Amino acid sequence: MKSKEEQLEMIRRSIDGTATVEDMQALQELLRTEPEARRLYARYANVDAALSAGGIALHKPAPAASARVRWMTWQPLTAAAAGLVIGLFSASLVWAVAVPRMPGQHHQALPLVNADFEENGAALSANGVPVVHGRWSGDRAEITAAQAGVKPRHGSRMFRFLRSDSSVQAEVQKSRTGNMYQVVDMKPLHQELADGLARLDWSAWFQWVPAAGEKGMSFAVNVWTFTGEPAILTANWRDHLYRETAKSGSKKAFDDSPAQWQQLKGSMIIPPDTDFLVIELKAIPPETAPGAEPYDFAACYADDVRLVLSSGGSAGLAARSQD
Repeated sequence: MKSKEEQLEMIRRSIDGTATVEDMQALQELLRTEPEARRLYARYANVDAALSAGGIALHKPAPAASARVRWMTWQPLTAAAAGLVIGLFSASLVWAVAVPRMPGQHHQALPLVNADFEENGAALSANGVPVVHGRWSGDRAEITAAQAGVKPRHGSRMFRFLRSDSSVQAEVQKSRTGNMYQVVDMKPLHQELADGLARLDWSAWFQWVPAAGEKGMSFAVNVWTFTGEPAILTANWRDHLYRETAKSGSKKAFDDSPAQWQQLKGSMIIPPDTDFLVIELKAIPPETAPGAEPYDFAACYADDVRLVLSSGGSAGLAARSQD
């Protein structure tokens, strides 16, 4: 068995494009036979993409999370070029750039319920972070037709953030952002994830019409992967347990062109042991917004949320090596 340093070197060469045909064939065999190598590939590909984007935010896990796999300090070529040396202590990271695509992958939309918000009867729950699959839940929000001069980006309905609190009293006052989540069951897709090369592309559209004097509204999308059951989610964020195995996200300030639809998107490698993932839509009011009460959003909208899984990357490695 190759050492972790040797595995990382093989992965680095494949991602930065310096691998030979023999290197790629060796890596393909390594990923086929070594689960730890697959996990390293998934995490290193995410880190490489984050550094290429020019910005990375890492969550340092709390002591309770010390049993998780710890990253060795690693300096890929993209980091060296930027003069960066980053000690990686968690797989939880924020980035928004496409990770390497593998030829020959199969693409499928994940079963995100009411992703375009056209089902008005599909109620939005204001019960905070969900602990079940297949429903939008979070802070107070609604599904609406065109209003305030805003038309849905697609179809006849769209999502609207209403207020930065939920019906769960313990969560009131903890945040002035508007949050909406959905849990997606990944267990039926374990076979597609098994080679450690499955890539998730995510995207969502947002629009904001500022109230008089309102400036500085931002929007964000975050995607986390987990092992286990969704019941862990409430405690995970409440107690800062950092049980997520990977994270991808993007945030954008809408000061420049507030009255038009704008897209946030990104990609991530899905760890092979993923049992479920969580996608979050977030509206972030200006830092100067006054008061400790929940924030009332005047006209903040989202639409057309997409999750697309690309799998079959092991077969694609050999094809890539011939390019």
